[in-house]
Amino acid sequence: MTNPSLASVLDTAATAPAPALLQELRGRGRKSFEALGLPNRRQEPWRFTRLKAIEETEFSVPPLVPPRIDVTPWRRAGAHVLVFVDGMFSPDFSEIDDLPDGVVVSNLMLAAASGSEIVKQHLGNFAALDDQPFTALNTAVLADGAVIHVPAGVEVERPVQLLFFAGPSDRANVCAPRILIVAGAESAVTVEEHHVGTEGTALSCPVSEIVVEERAVVRHVIVQDESATTLHLASRHIVMGRESRYSAQAISLGGALARTDIQVDLEGEDAE
Repeated sequence: MTNPSLASVLDTAATAPAPALLQELRGRGRKSFEALGLPNRRQEPWRFTRLKAIEETEFSVPPLVPPRIDVTPWRRAGAHVLVFVDGMFSPDFSEIDDLPDGVVVSNLMLAAASGSEIVKQHLGNFAALDDQPFTALNTAVLADGAVIHVPAGVEVERPVQLLFFAGPSDRANVCAPRILIVAGAESAVTVEEHHVGTEGTALSCPVSEIVVEERAVVRHVIVQDESATTLHLASRHIVMGRESRYSAQAISLGGALARTDIQVDLEGEDAE
């Protein structure tokens, strides 16, 4: 590890309360991140990505009580909305109603604490830790995130918006939202993932794990509109069954550095 402040971030994250499943994942993520360290430009996948700012910045974790910020201007009208401020779920600004029967749209901490079988079965099973340092870092400091499960044969007509807002801060925080989307066979859902920050420096390393089962359809829109000094290093892992469909539109508007590593596993014929 080439940034000593990240060791303090890992120590703080390790002591934060969490269900046993998340604590176990944190331990695995920390072990991998400490073994990998930050990547450098001598490594082929990182030859053209300058990480000097990450090496030199003093990072910390966001406060346990996030600031109260009106995020209304960024909410998607007519959508099911999950809002997170500085990585923590904000029920006051979220709106999850009139979901089709069996559909789950929840924050990760609640889903894990309630013993969600979807979380137990899928979380951490697709995002590789052994060669993805920022996936490992995300896992090591795992605090909260979003869980979407659409049962087989169900179509969610309204989009689901995941709004991750970084509040103003005089510290450079590490924000590591986790997203788990599981679309059952012959289901359909549209997910709009929106990362927003108006000021301040941050290291944002979101990780998404997306399961698209047989003949399911997932439409995914990602908007990165963070502050001009934010370092955004995301990873997305998609597993697709036979005749499934996954489409993604990514829009990057902010950030001093913005990069997404994408891995797609086609596990059935005619997946697209």
